Amino acid sequence: MENTKRIVVADTGTEFRKNLIRALSDETDFQVVGETGDGAELMRFVQRDRPDAVVMDMVLTGGMDGMDVLDAISRLPERPRVLILSGYIKGSVVDVSVSDPNNDGGQDLVVSVNSYPGSLGMGKIRNMVLLYPLGEGN
Repeated sequence: MENTKRIVVADTGTEFRKNLIRALSDETDFQVVGETGDGAELMRFVQRDRPDAVVMDMVLTGGMDGMDVLDAISRLPERPRVLILSGYIKGSVVDVSVSDPNNDGGQDLVVSVNSYPGSLGMGKIRNMVLLYPLGEGN
C-alpha cells in the first residue's frame, strides 16, 4: 500500500511491546518495521530503515535512554515523527509550542523537556529543546 506508515516500536517491556505491535499490525495503513528495547539499536533502525514514525518509551537499555534518542533523532536531516508512551514523567516539565525560533521562515514544533533525577528514568538533570519542522514559511 502506497500510503503505509512505517513504524519502529521501542520499549523495554517485551509483553507491552508485542501487544502494541499486534494492535498496530491490525491497521492496514501501518507496517511495523522494527522493534527493540535498546536505545542504540533504535537509532540503528531509524538511520538504516528511515521509518515514518517511532513509538517509544523513555526508559531504554543499551547506553542510550529516551532523552539520548530524542537528542540524536533531532539532529537527523530527515526525522521520523515520535510518539512517546511512558509512565516515567513525574518531575518533568514538557512545553510545546509552534514558532520560528531559528528564523528560517518555517514553522517548527518546539518541544522543551526539563527532566530531573528520578523522572523519565533519568539519573541526572537533563534539559533539551527539540525542533521539528512543520513546513515552509507562510
